[in-house]
Amino acid sequence: MDPYPFLEKDREGQLIRLARQRIPASVRYETLVLTGDPAERVLETARALDADLIVIGTHGRKALSHLILGSVAEKVVRESQIPVLTAHTKTGERKTV
Repeated sequence: MDPYPFLEKDREGQLIRLARQRIPASVRYETLVLTGDPAERVLETARALDADLIVIGTHGRKALSHLILGSVAEKVVRESQIPVLTAHTKTGERKTV
């Protein structure tokens, strides 16, 4: 049971608004907000949806930060059974929330 369900609903609303702003109406997509280990959730969801491709952003962390925190994108690339496309955003273009 999620101890903070209101946070998940708030994030879901933000994601839906962002998707409507940025994704053309002709593109089929689905928005999901899940809790837990991010890489595991991405992989599980891709399998459940029978996805053809996973597209995931990277943050380009420096060596020490990457060593300590790991990389969700790296784990997804390493463990995925389907193709993964990674995209690195330029500085200053990252978050839009």
